[in-house]
Amino acid sequence: MATALAPFASTKETTNYARLCRLLVDVGSQVLRSTFDNIHPPATLQTVLGSTSVHHATLQSLYRGRNKVLNPTQWGKLYPTHSPVSSATFDITLLTVLLRNICGLSPPATGWDRLPPAANISIADDIVRVRFYRNTVYGHASQASVDDINFGSYWQEIREALVRLGGAHFREDIDNLEYDCMDPDIEEHYRELMKQWKKDDENIKAKLEEIEDNPGEVSFMATALAPFASTKETTNYARLCRLLVDVGSQVLRSTFDNIHPPATLQTVLGSTSVHHATLQSLYRGRNKVLNPTQWGKLYPTHSPVSSATFDITLLTVLLRNICGLSPPATGWDRLPPAANISIADDIVRVRFYRNTVYGHASQASVDDLNFGSYWQEIREALVRLGGAHFREDIDNLEYDCMDPDIEEHYRELMKQWKKDDENIKAKLEEIEDSLGKMRHHLKDTTEKIQIEMKEMKEKLGSLITTAEKRTDEGWLLERATHRETELRTSIPFTM
Repeated sequence: MATALAPFASTKETTNYARLCRLLVDVGSQVLRSTFDNIHPPATLQTVLGSTSVHHATLQSLYRGRNKVLNPTQWGKLYPTHSPVSSATFDITLLTVLLRNICGLSPPATGWDRLPPAANISIADDIVRVRFYRNTVYGHASQASVDDINFGSYWQEIREALVRLGGAHFREDIDNLEYDCMDPDIEEHYRELMKQWKKDDENIKAKLEEIEDNPGEVSFMATALAPFASTKETTNYARLCRLLVDVGSQVLRSTFDNIHPPATLQTVLGSTSVHHATLQSLYRGRNKVLNPTQWGKLYPTHSPVSSATFDITLLTVLLRNICGLSPPATGWDRLPPAANISIADDIVRVRFYRNTVYGHASQASVDDLNFGSYWQEIREALVRLGGAHFREDIDNLEYDCMDPDIEEHYRELMKQWKKDDENIKAKLEEIEDSLGKMRHHLKDTTEKIQIEMKEMKEKLGSLITTAEKRTDEGWLLERATHRETELRTSIPFTM
């Protein structure tokens, strides 16, 4: 699949479409981030989003309210546990939500979903313009092509909106991008990113509209929303979620870095590497194990690749596919015996206990007896994988303060990890099943060829024997004829 997979044919029109996707996704996200930073400068962002801020209550209602506009990954970017908050980590969908909800922008006169008149050029108007042209360009997605006339018109409208939003310094970048090289892989990547942005945006659009239709309800939710009651058992569950998601991702990243050190990762993933072909098949193959966001982390356009950006699901896929690990004796889906402690075995253990702990999700609680047992098993696997220095962190985490908001966040992260993992598990199993069938077919074909070659060899041997026999008979006949001639010439002729 990796070697035979061909991108669909690139033409001037498909390149036009991909170039517009790149403009909207790539420059668009930079411009929206710049717009957000002008309203909430990076130096004060921590305070702006702090727990005593009015914006914190608004964001909580978007994350924990009935509509759940924000997902756990986005919430983790707003309230990271190991680093200061930075808008550099915000994706284009999150930036759109923030600009619309915590930046004090008045809605455009024509609303958030209609193209404003050309004379209306407020920040909100131009945000709507970018989104409108995203939808217009995406209307060409089925053919993934845009003719030159439409391309020129769209490019000009989008460029002017982006320059008004982000500033004149973006004009040169946009003009350069209009003629920048676009190889088929880059075209495919931006088409996929555009598709994902459209999907994410459509998902939140309905939720935001429902919230805006019921502002009183949102205000009540923001002030009165209470996390579900915290008990010793619910804290046990949330603590296990935190251990698996937080420390688990650090340990899997450390394991990956030991196999593919950061200093050589760019080369390991490079286009001439065997791993690049494997990853392409996971991204562009029929099953699409990797999504565009994950591909963008493996092959970023504006910075060197770094495993620090890899989420736990991506790390699991990479460890299983490009790290040379032999599958555990009991397979990737069964708990290995206690004596089996290879890297692959312990990766399976972490995943097994993730599933075991998630089995308590409906009540979101774990009693002390099970908590102690699970904690010990998970800790030993993580320490073997990541090294002894993780033991102290894990022991501290066992008794660390867990307020209700943190508990809720790790429960949500656990839920998302389980959902993502189940999604790729079926796809990976289908790929491995296909490979198994291919290997079986290859074996059958090889055996058939060997049998046919044996039969051909036997036939050839028989033909050679027959030919040799016939050659011998011909030689004897020739000698007899020759001898007869000699005898006739040697005996005098008499009457």
